[in-house]
Amino acid sequence: PRAGPGRARPLQLCSFRGRAWPPPELRPGDYPRAYLEELKSRRFPPGMSIDAIRYESHQPPLYYVLAAGVYRLALAWHVPTLLALRLFSVGLGALSLWLGYRAVCAILPGRRALALGAIAFAATLPMHLAMTAAVNNDVLAEVVLASVVWHLAGMQARDWTPRASLGLGLLLGAALLTKMQATVALGLALFALAWDMWQTRRQGGSGVWGVFVTRGAIMLGMALLVASPWLLRNARLYGWGDVLGMARHDQVVAGQLTTGEYLADHGLAELLRTFLWTSFRSFWGQFGWMGVVLHPRFYLGFALISGLAAIGLLHLYVQRARSHLSPELRRGLALLGLWALLTTSGYVWYNATKYVQHQGRYLFPAILVWGVGFSAGMRRVLGPAPLPALMILAALVIDVLGMGLATG
Repeated sequence: PRAGPGRARPLQLCSFRGRAWPPPELRPGDYPRAYLEELKSRRFPPGMSIDAIRYESHQPPLYYVLAAGVYRLALAWHVPTLLALRLFSVGLGALSLWLGYRAVCAILPGRRALALGAIAFAATLPMHLAMTAAVNNDVLAEVVLASVVWHLAGMQARDWTPRASLGLGLLLGAALLTKMQATVALGLALFALAWDMWQTRRQGGSGVWGVFVTRGAIMLGMALLVASPWLLRNARLYGWGDVLGMARHDQVVAGQLTTGEYLADHGLAELLRTFLWTSFRSFWGQFGWMGVVLHPRFYLGFALISGLAAIGLLHLYVQRARSHLSPELRRGLALLGLWALLTTSGYVWYNATKYVQHQGRYLFPAILVWGVGFSAGMRRVLGPAPLPALMILAALVIDVLGMGLATG
């Protein structure tokens, strides 16, 4: 929103108003449903303020604390605040790509082309590109998750020292303070620890499950210690039974369409159809608070290349299913598989039990996994072609044409 022609109004970042702490309290009235629907239908005109929309105030605070510092610097240096905050997000996005590349190289050593293809997919996916340039905590969640996976990918059983467990606990605490979807990092860390202890036990080691318990306790204890200021503050505001603020959120957004209501009105078949179609479309590109879609031929193109990638990946799986994989590669692939499973399960669970939120961007915390799968499948179909360069070129064309159609 703008205060006048050509002049950007200072952004009130999620009600922080330039303060890094304390985070805002989620209160009744923070979800003005009718006003929000009018905003979306009119595509956020300059004369309509967004200050009353605060129903995401329960979000973990780390991204917003960091962004509040950028906000205050922008004010002090007379830089447009929204531009500064979006550039901050873009910088985090670039960092997540570098960390993701290192993580994929650690999981799949000797396959740099595959790692580059995965990063090219993440860097040029239209919806992911739009979210990376927005002011929200999605991009920091990807930074934290890529850091955790890179760290885990390079570890072996002997590396699970108390000091390493403390370091991982710090990263897991950052995940708790960033976004709910980032908490899959806890499951990934415990899985990697259990895998390494199991392999040690198979090789004749003893006392491994004691190590699992102590190292796991160190990781989780440090994570909770890092997140404790926010959790204790939430307990004081919302009660000890709602330290994440989710129950308060459900109270505040009363009136938002629930899955149960949609199911009762439209039936299971329509729910599944809408879920799959909207998830696919919004994964590739559905903008403006889900109100701006691309031309149907773009989604047809996305479906075709997705199908090609799926066929290539299936062919690769059938060909390699019975081949011998090194223990390191098997561990890395299992880590990627669990990452995809936890992220997808959380998305499906929320849509099945809570609200109609068929937004494919909720799968972006595992963007590296989707990038690896897409890159591997397309490489199988295209052969030894310069896949990253082809993907970047194709995505740039899609982005340019798509923006023209979306805004035209």
